[in-house]
Amino acid sequence: MGSFIFSKAVKTALVSIVHSIYMFIIGARPLGKNSKIICVELQRYTGRAVKLVDGDEVEPDDQVMKLHFDHGWFKDKLRPGSLQNVSGQLEFLHDFKSDMQLLATQVKNGRYGRVRAFYGWTFLHKPATRLGFQVLELPNTLRIRLARWYIGVLVSTYHVQENKRNRAAGRSIEIKAVWLSRDGLLKLYGSKL
Repeated sequence: MGSFIFSKAVKTALVSIVHSIYMFIIGARPLGKNSKIICVELQRYTGRAVKLVDGDEVEPDDQVMKLHFDHGWFKDKLRPGSLQNVSGQLEFLHDFKSDMQLLATQVKNGRYGRVRAFYGWTFLHKPATRLGFQVLELPNTLRIRLARWYIGVLVSTYHVQENKRNRAAGRSIEIKAVWLSRDGLLKLYGSKL
């Protein structure tokens, strides 16, 4: 019996459905009707204490917000290799900064209560430092390995060139945690408020 190979369109549709179900289950939502690339998940922090570069410390049970990329942006705007060219990078950075400014406005207006910090897991940890985030290593747990696999599927589905380089070198996607304190968010992205 021959193996069934999904076409790119079928794979993209399946990944989109699974991702939408996952985002619904965890309660991640877009910032609002004007948001472009960021979805947010409000939660109580359950990990070990995290010391942030500005001196703030996130403790277990603090209210934090996990940031997720909206897969729709990647599906609609990303073309093969587009994050490797200047115009694709600029579009990504523009949309990301725009959403961070929207998030800063919402936080300043009290929409999410007293959120202590913002974090995410990403393979885009190098550009995250230029955007004000602190990058931390993640432990090698089953949860992180599953997240690495899942992010790898999303990356390969949406044509991100980084995945091709990793596969060619025989390594998996390297994901890291990125953190930004509440004060850091307001200082970096709240200046237009």
